[in-house]
This record gives sequence, structure tokens and C-alpha cells, in this order.
Amino acid sequence: MKKVLSLLLIPAFILAAFSCGPGNDYHQELPPPVGPADEPEDPGTPAEEKPWDPTPTIDFNTLGGKTVKIVEGVEWTTFHGKWEGQTRNINIVRTTLNEHNKLGIYFNYSTTYPDSYTPTLKDGEDPRDLDKKCIYLDAVAGTNGPMACCQFVRVDGTIKKTPVSADDWIENCAITIDGDVVDIVKVKDNYDAAKLTNKTVGCAGPLLVWEGEIQKCSSDWLAADTDKWLTTTHPRTAIGLSKDGKTVIQVTVDGRWSKSGWPADQTAIGMSTELLGKLMRGLGCYKAMNFDGGGGTAMWVYGQGNARNIVNRVSENRWNWDGTTLRAAGNAVYIKSDLKK
Repeated sequence: MKKVLSLLLIPAFILAAFSCGPGNDYHQELPPPVGPADEPEDPGTPAEEKPWDPTPTIDFNTLGGKTVKIVEGVEWTTFHGKWEGQTRNINIVRTTLNEHNKLGIYFNYSTTYPDSYTPTLKDGEDPRDLDKKCIYLDAVAGTNGPMACCQFVRVDGTIKKTPVSADDWIENCAITIDGDVVDIVKVKDNYDAAKLTNKTVGCAGPLLVWEGEIQKCSSDWLAADTDKWLTTTHPRTAIGLSKDGKTVIQVTVDGRWSKSGWPADQTAIGMSTELLGKLMRGLGCYKAMNFDGGGGTAMWVYGQGNARNIVNRVSENRWNWDGTTLRAAGNAVYIKSDLKK
């Protein structure tokens, strides 16, 4: 009987041997022993952050501009002259944010104000003009902000402009404000900006400076921008932040003030968005973004400028260098200070 069982088991052993061959689906090779050379590579220490020098590389005072202190921690610089080979008219408000100086966004495209406030109007003035908003807010400075027509805005938790679809380059970043904390963040579009949980959000674009690096326009953007809005010279409005978010830099660049025979002292060439990025980086911005521009570019500074305290040369009325005609603005990005006298 034992001989019979032995004879029956021999084919089973042979079959088992063949079933362990490399071509069989049931074959499982044991992993080779792990040696020092096979151990996972040490990823090493994370790459160090690039050193950041906050010192501005552009000083318009040395180029013929002037700087005026508006209140403690708020300075206005104005410059008209040559920069980057063209005649420019540039205005800058630099604010140190603290317990006295605050940044805010005000959105109101209506001709009426809350609390039954009624602005004083002269011929040709509109209740929605930037100066009317800044006076109502008791601000010390302000510029136009996101486009009222097509950029998401939330103020103090209340949505003022719902998200809509827009060109990629005017909705790829947002300024956020939560009390004393101010930041500029990347977003995909208006709808993405609407997902941010910050109390105050203003979507716009393009992003000009990110972590100290000047941002370039993508080839896709340049192909889609058939109006050449990104690359041609236009009036521009921008805002930037220091690395710690404690210094805000608001800028207007005037444009469309040139033609054959135009007087040199009334000439202002605008900028492309990339050149605007170079300007903002040169002023010391760690992050910066573009707002609405063109005829809407305007800056208001308390006690300065023309009769309406507008300090730039608004192209909405470009046949009059000293004119006071403004484009009605849906919003104001403003500085408020309890140091104002």
C-alpha cells in the first residue's frame, strides 16, 4: 500500500515543481534582501526660501518726483518724467498698516448712499465718482478697485458682486482683508474667489508679482487677448504688499496722454501688465495685483491734487490735463486713518 501511495505522489511533486516556473500565473518571487544600496533615498532638507530684500530699487524722488506725508504712516509720491524710456505719470500711496491705518474695500454702484448720505455735486459730477466715495468714507487715500461689472467682491461678509465668467487674466488673484490681516492670493477664477472664507475679498487680475517674482503672461493668454490689453500701454491701477503684509502700496499709472505735437509736460504713456509688475516689484512689493484700469484709473489723496483731490491725470477726460471728469466707479480701495485731522 505504501508503494502505491509513493507512486501516486511522485507526479504531484513533479506538477508542483512545474507550477512554480517563471511563466506560470501563480508564480511569486520572493523580494531580494534589502541592503544599504536599496534603502529609500534621503530626500534631504527642503530647499531654502529665496532671500528677500524688501528695499525698493526704484526711488522716484531721485528722478524728480516728490513725497508728501499725509498722516503718520501714509505717504503719497507723485512723479512725472522718464522711466523705462517713456514719459510716465505715476502716483503712489505707501501705507503702514497698524492700529491707526486700515485698508478697506467699499462697493456701491448705486447713485444713493446708506444712512441717507447725500454727496455734494457740481456740474458733471456723479455720486459714484471716486472722490465722493472717499469723502463719504472719511478716507485719507483711495483708488478704484476691481471691475464693478465682472469681478467678484465680498465686503465684511456680504457679497456685493456675484461671480461671473471672465477672461482668465482678469480673475486669477484676489485681495483679502480680515481685520488687520491683508493678503493677496492666487485663485482660478471668480467662482474660486467666491469660495474663499475671508470677510472681504476682491477678485481681479492679472497677478503682477508673486513672492518677489514678476509674473509673465502665458502664451495662452497672449493668444486669447485679441485686443492686446495685456501687452499694450494703458492707464493702470495696482496694489501690492510687503512680505509681512504690513505695508500696502497703491499705484496709478496714467496713459493715453500722447499724440503728435502733444506738449511734453502733458504726456503720459501707460504700461503693459508686465512692465507694471516690474514697477511694483521695484517699489518693494512681495505680492502685487492689477485692478481695473483705462478711463477708470484714479487716485484720491486727502488735501492733495486738484479741486477734487484727484492726484492723477484721468484719461476719461484726456483733452484736459487739469480736468476733473471721472468715470463712475463701482468701488474704492481706500485707506482710513484715525490720525486724520
